Amino acid sequence: MHTQAGNDFNSAIAPITVANCFYVPKPYPYPTVLIDGAGKEIREAIADPSPQCQEKAWAAVLPLVIKLKRCYEHSLELEKIVPKLLGQLVGGKLNPTQHLETQQALVKQLAEILEFVLKFDEHKSQISS
Repeated sequence: MHTQAGNDFNSAIAPITVANCFYVPKPYPYPTVLIDGAGKEIREAIADPSPQCQEKAWAAVLPLVIKLKRCYEHSLELEKIVPKLLGQLVGGKLNPTQHLETQQALVKQLAEILEFVLKFDEHKSQISS
């Protein structure tokens, strides 16, 4: 992930977890609207395009965009890492038992990735239903 000091959109924050994919970390300079998204604020800004309403809408949208960007970047990282990880776990002259015995750290990483993906999908499906 790219980080730049002083840039809200790319600020360095905690590692990706299921919990923080659905949470905007503090301190954050704007109020966060996470449960229902920013639909209300956007509709208000369209109905009343005053600077105050637009600022309120932007303050509601920005944390969601940052969160979406972080999750997207994380998915790109996983897309690169998982094939390499699987290649190491099934390639070579070792049988499956030998892979498990000699590459326990890689097996653990794969298990953690799978757990994250399953929890993320479960949480996402609960929110959208």
